[in-house]
Amino acid sequence: MSVRLELCEKRFLIMPRFRAFLRSRFDRRSTNGVFNQKFIRRILPMQCALTVMPARHVQRLACVLCLLASAGSLAQAAEPTALSEQTFAPIRHAVTELIHEEMDAKDVAGLSIALVEDQKIVWAEGFGYADRERSLPAGADTLYSTGGLSQLFTAAAVLQLAEQDAIGLDQPLKNVLPEFSIQTRFTNAPTITPRHLLTHHAGLPAMYLKNLLTPQPEPLATFVARLKEEYTAAPPGHVYSPSFPGYDVLGRLIEVNCQQTFARCLQERLLVPLGMTHSTFASEPAEPALFATHYWKDKPVPALTVRDVPAVGLASSVTELSQFVRMLFADGKLDGKQILKARSVYEMLRAQNSAVTLDLDTRVGIPWRLNGVRFAQATNVAWLNNYGPFGRGRIVIVPEHKLGVVVLANSSGANEAVEKVSERLLELVLQTRAPMAAAEPQTVAVTQPSAPLAREDIIGHYATMLGLVTIKADNGHYRALAMGKTFDLRRQPDGLFAPEYRFLSLIPIPISMFKEIRLTTAKIGGQQLAIAYFRNKAHRVGERIEPIRLPAAWLNRLGEYQAVEHDPLLDLVKFGNVALAYTDGLLYFRYRVPGWLGLIANMPVRPVSDTELIVEGTGWLMGETVQVVQRDGKETLRYSGYEFRRIGTH
Repeated sequence: MSVRLELCEKRFLIMPRFRAFLRSRFDRRSTNGVFNQKFIRRILPMQCALTVMPARHVQRLACVLCLLASAGSLAQAAEPTALSEQTFAPIRHAVTELIHEEMDAKDVAGLSIALVEDQKIVWAEGFGYADRERSLPAGADTLYSTGGLSQLFTAAAVLQLAEQDAIGLDQPLKNVLPEFSIQTRFTNAPTITPRHLLTHHAGLPAMYLKNLLTPQPEPLATFVARLKEEYTAAPPGHVYSPSFPGYDVLGRLIEVNCQQTFARCLQERLLVPLGMTHSTFASEPAEPALFATHYWKDKPVPALTVRDVPAVGLASSVTELSQFVRMLFADGKLDGKQILKARSVYEMLRAQNSAVTLDLDTRVGIPWRLNGVRFAQATNVAWLNNYGPFGRGRIVIVPEHKLGVVVLANSSGANEAVEKVSERLLELVLQTRAPMAAAEPQTVAVTQPSAPLAREDIIGHYATMLGLVTIKADNGHYRALAMGKTFDLRRQPDGLFAPEYRFLSLIPIPISMFKEIRLTTAKIGGQQLAIAYFRNKAHRVGERIEPIRLPAAWLNRLGEYQAVEHDPLLDLVKFGNVALAYTDGLLYFRYRVPGWLGLIANMPVRPVSDTELIVEGTGWLMGETVQVVQRDGKETLRYSGYEFRRIGTH
């Protein structure tokens, strides 16, 4: 656990002379503007004695303390040892071999990687092809679509506004962006604030899919105005649910305060000061020759622009993204220039959602993820993935060791490769470091059941990110039906369940993501939740839903539907028709999941009126609205901007 020096000063009323001493040690005893609490506990009791000491005695004591600290008595905050070439050479060789193996196995066209140690880029290299068809090699300076990593920069620009007192992170968003408006069904809900948007807790829809990819993106002001027709998916502060539109709203907030376009404002306020001269949020890269061709499956993606620029629109390279990492490790400075204040860096890396019940053990900063990746030598790890529409990528940082890895790839199937490579590199480097002092014990949000769960606590229908999951009991065994497949749930000695998939219900098929997952159910906040334990942390998977009696208005709308208009996104993923079906008291949309080996998903919905449906569940892609609208005198169903007309009945 750590506390900010400024907070310590206020809390303990540290006298000026002692404050000066603490400040003099600040840079060497802190990481990202954070003082080690063990250090504080050792030092603060001395201030009572210091208040009655003559000034010369205070100075002598300060000198003694400085000498003791320099000698290593406060080893917990010791500076990391620099990697030597001799130490790093075998690590680089091992990771290079892993990169080749993963790229071959996942058919990844091109991948670039950089390792940052404090203020030095230790390693930066490209593998494979930036453009497979033209045999152009990927390099350390190849520009990729960074997707969700873009949000780090949008968040940093908002924090700059907060530093300037132009906005308050916790004031109502309407006060600083009056043009923003969205409909809601949640009475007495808190008002949306910039912090809600930054931490993905505002309750906005996950995406607005129509025209997400477009040759001519509309202005942010136009898109934000369109949100007036949409509904929130959850009350603000209720649950973690990543939202592209949420970061578009932040982008518009930045534009209003900068009185410039978002791309130009970010260029001037962040990219140029960071020395990211080739990176851009503009629709056209400054150096088109450096920009990689991206691939959906194994086919090149046409050069399209994303509409949600603040959320997923940055083009950058591993070397230039490393500049941002260096800045974080220097408490907001880069090469002597203050880009962010230390308190803003601290805020980015501080868990923002510890009080959100439904988040369980999921911890997020601004907008970093703060759990899910762990190393024996580290107590804190922050990471962020790119799940954007084109390439894949990841940044992982270990602030206490001032180590970071940046990986970018240009293939849609590179997720697993990017994750394996980034974690393996940091794992090997950290093995050369002494472990930091043990972290304070952390509690788990949901304790594992002390006794086997009763049958009625397990079976039922659950709304999840994967759609409808139905758990059934069969002679004392449990099976889960999801996406047209059946999974065995095998009870473990600890009472949890391990999922297992069997081909033709006979042959066990090892699935890597299942190896560390254990499942259970629990009642939290009045909801029966399906919970997954991953790396000893509890995460919400879904919530149980009950059968409903379907009103006549919706019975008459059952059938097969087709998109009225196709756009580049629907064409890219080859999205087909959807069916609105009602079985066993459950209403759901049935569709083939793009890019998922032809798997079929059932998205459960429930009517809230004769003209509106809500996607069942709480969290990403759930709680969103399907509306009945009139088009050319006929009904269509509208979801995420798309309209679907009925072409057949069941």
